[in-house]
Amino acid sequence: MSGSKSLRRLSAFRQPALCPGLAALGLALVSGLGCQTVGRTVAMPEGQPPLAELVAPPAYLTPRSQRYRIAVRPFVDQTGQAADVAEVGAEVLMTALHARDRFSLFDAGEFDVRALAEIRTSPAAVSAPGTDVEPAPHSLLRPGATDVYQQFQGMVDGVLEGYVTAIRRDKKGNGHFEVDYRVVDPYSRMVVTSGNARIGLAGGTVVRRDFQQLALAVSRSFIDPVVMAQYELKVREISLEGNEVTLTLDGGSEKKVERGAVGFVVESDRVARVDRYLAKFVVVTVFPEAAVGVVVEHCNAVGRCPAGSGVVPVEQALNVHPGAEVRFK
Repeated sequence: MSGSKSLRRLSAFRQPALCPGLAALGLALVSGLGCQTVGRTVAMPEGQPPLAELVAPPAYLTPRSQRYRIAVRPFVDQTGQAADVAEVGAEVLMTALHARDRFSLFDAGEFDVRALAEIRTSPAAVSAPGTDVEPAPHSLLRPGATDVYQQFQGMVDGVLEGYVTAIRRDKKGNGHFEVDYRVVDPYSRMVVTSGNARIGLAGGTVVRRDFQQLALAVSRSFIDPVVMAQYELKVREISLEGNEVTLTLDGGSEKKVERGAVGFVVESDRVARVDRYLAKFVVVTVFPEAAVGVVVEHCNAVGRCPAGSGVVPVEQALNVHPGAEVRFK
């Protein structure tokens, strides 16, 4: 990465004598960090106050126990004639997704309604539904940035958006309507997965069986974490550019890594069979034998991440070293 400063030897900061190197990398500028070392131990120069350790979620939580979290937002009627089916579409789809037992689901109605409406005019939304939206270089949000998806950060891993693009029905309410859908990563605004479906109408009522098929299609586009766990993936390199921390992984598409996937750098406890979270990242680029992920804010608990409670990317980098293990949701 052009202009980046390599952190591949970050693990060397376990030694007190090397702590000043953090300042050279700009890491010591983070409030409260001071001369932080990698791992669980903290080595402090004389006369400096002690540092609080990075707080990880409870030990019993593993990446497998945290499902990919999706906020299902209300469907958008692009025909001007399908307001009734668009209104119930998201609710029926959320029920069908819940039955798949793959995701943690959130009703987008819990979020700010005005901000949800603005998503319709965001760069990702104005593109044709179902098409891939390429992020601009370094598009992950910096502190203080404003974005319509920002309200979802720290709460969900993806936002499911549905668009009714066509509808055909007779006077008795029989027919069908077409739906384009996509799941958008709230940090990079990348489209993680997308597709379309035809939903039947019988007497004016949506055919739930078709929503079940739609939910199945969405579920199959996400690799099962159990399958991912069969591949041994590790961090090859850590880089810093400004406030952005980038991880290069030693495996890519040949090991089932997908763009937009949410992953964790972990420290495994082989005895207790649990993983301690070290960093959370989103995969932004995938090659056959490598992948690149950008570290994102990491909550200290499952569920919502109240403002100011997350561990920022640069702090997470202090606990990551080349060779660290990786898990995916």
